[in-house]
Amino acid sequence: MTIEPSETDLPAPLHGFCPDLVARRGQQHLVVQVVASRQRLASMRGVALAKQVSRLPGWQLVMVYVPEPPLIEDQEQLLDGAARARELAAHDPEAALLLGWSALEGTLHRLALADSRGADVGSTGALLARPTSLGTVDEDEHELLRSALRMRNTLVHGQKGPAPEAGQIERLLELTQMLADRAAAAATSRCS
Repeated sequence: MTIEPSETDLPAPLHGFCPDLVARRGQQHLVVQVVASRQRLASMRGVALAKQVSRLPGWQLVMVYVPEPPLIEDQEQLLDGAARARELAAHDPEAALLLGWSALEGTLHRLALADSRGADVGSTGALLARPTSLGTVDEDEHELLRSALRMRNTLVHGQKGPAPEAGQIERLLELTQMLADRAAAAATSRCS
């Protein structure tokens, strides 16, 4: 096995390419290319490498995709979104809910990343369950999160459902602020 092989480790048709690893066993060869999940999958370079490897008997290309944490707005921008949601709540509750949900979900991601017990979680369901399982939110707050998620899903999927009320949006935004404060405290305590 050769990590970051040089041209001398590669057959001539693969010169000029920079695979991350080459593994050999007998006449079988694996060319491994590690790709960050946000990289463009069909880059011309990757396509050219795949074509060249496929022409070589006994050689195979394996692409390994490495997940990356989500790119999240900084907390100030998230809270600005929450403030705009608060302004919208009286005259456009649907828009306020979606904007408020965006601030909440970003805050939940930041809280998960700041928590020293683990990295960010992927699915929205897991993201909502995590603060409850860690004792960051209580049962009533968790139910508020789940209710807001149902309303959000109804809106974004074009389904019929009850319109969000200004009071529900305000409670959601208050919870977002509380979680933002907890995320900031967790990040500060982790750094000290």
